[in-house]
Amino acid sequence: MKRENIAKISSVSLSVCFVLVLFLLAALTVLSADETFSFFENRNLAVMPTLDMEGISDGSYFTAVGEFVKDHAAAREVMLKASALMDLKLLRRPVVNDIYVGEDVLLPYFEYETVDMEKIAADAVTVAEKIEKTASITESYGGKYYFTAIPCQYMCYEDSYPWYLNSRNEYLDASSSAFFKELEARGVDLIDMMEYYEESGRPEYFSSTVDHHYGIRGAYDTYLEILRRLGEDTNLSFPTLKEGDFDLTTLEGRYIGSRSRKIFGLWESDERLQLILPKDAPEFKRYNNGYAVEASLFTLPENDTDDVLYTTYMGGDVAHTMIDTEREELPSILIYGESFTNAIETIMWYSFDEMHSLDMRYYKDMTVDEFIEIVQPDVVVCVRDYSVLLLTDDYGL
Repeated sequence: MKRENIAKISSVSLSVCFVLVLFLLAALTVLSADETFSFFENRNLAVMPTLDMEGISDGSYFTAVGEFVKDHAAAREVMLKASALMDLKLLRRPVVNDIYVGEDVLLPYFEYETVDMEKIAADAVTVAEKIEKTASITESYGGKYYFTAIPCQYMCYEDSYPWYLNSRNEYLDASSSAFFKELEARGVDLIDMMEYYEESGRPEYFSSTVDHHYGIRGAYDTYLEILRRLGEDTNLSFPTLKEGDFDLTTLEGRYIGSRSRKIFGLWESDERLQLILPKDAPEFKRYNNGYAVEASLFTLPENDTDDVLYTTYMGGDVAHTMIDTEREELPSILIYGESFTNAIETIMWYSFDEMHSLDMRYYKDMTVDEFIEIVQPDVVVCVRDYSVLLLTDDYGL
């Protein structure tokens, strides 16, 4: 066969293979279109937009199609994971997918920022006024209200940031100081777990190294501090789950926290999720959003070696959860906030007749003030971490 013919056949074969690869990638992209959520990115994937003339004329349709194709491209997750692996192992970048990879902790990366003291002062007044209203409603029928502030993960590990990265300590100090001052001026009872954390010697167990939440021992310390204050400030009687009253169980599976998810679980960690299980636990009924569900506090993996998430606690984020132990001699409690309530809920229920929990990102039936006026729990606790003290959206007000 002549050399020219061989070259022509090779060229045609290469073109055919290239076209086939394109068709294969397109087919795989179409087949993945039913996927709606990215586990490692912890976000919803783009959906195919509806074709209409308005979207075509203003260009929004084509933009949305581009986002859809980008989110559902064949082997997209494989390529993203390969890129993260290269950044971690080969290039050894200190920041991968907006996560600072420390020696023994994963922390969020922040751009440098100018702290706006005037905005902080104004936001502190706005939020404190709303919290004051909620506390007043609680106290109007004889209930007790506490605002509980939890040190966020990157506060607990701020010394792990290298000098050239922003740890946000200036903003967090300014926002918490301004906000707590406004709460004090309005007579709102504050439980500052950062103060407790400092006085306890900054225990390593308090916060996770791979997730933005606290660990179960941090949640337990928060539980004890709330009950301590409640015992000092009221005449309410309730049992306290003390050391020796529970088993601390460690799940064997790898803990994939919110930080490690962003780098596809490629960073090795010895941290494991733990559960606090009362030795003499009362029976209870559980209701999610008004419907009876299995009387369980945990969503456990099918196998001991399966990966574990923070959503193990209370099955993750639920708009409204109610635990009923049918011990009418005990007080009732409402805990509201967002995902930081999940871990403490698995402990707090033990001390109360009824425990209500509202995740104000999802609960839209009514405002928290309206809920309190109807249910009238004996104790109301707002749980917020330092990073979101001045965000009004999730207070349900």
